[in-house]
Amino acid sequence: MPTSKGTNAGMTYGNPAEISNYLITHPVIRKITFTGSMPVGKQLAALAGKHMKRVILEVGGHAPVIVAQDPLGRWLPFAASIPW
Repeated sequence: MPTSKGTNAGMTYGNPAEISNYLITHPVIRKITFTGSMPVGKQLAALAGKHMKRVILEVGGHAPVIVAQDPLGRWLPFAASIPW
């Protein structure tokens, strides 16, 4: 792992480019998901494609997806309370 990274409660932090390059190119990683800006999404997609990794992107918008076993019954009240 890059030396500039750190860990805290299962989270990895540090230089995003170094961490992305390490994780995406690692043979254990099989799929990459990302929610964020279009420029970063393009960089991650290019790197993932170079290493034949599956990619799920939600870029340029403000609509990340919540996946749950019972999305309507449990999550609908929470989703409805968010001030869009």
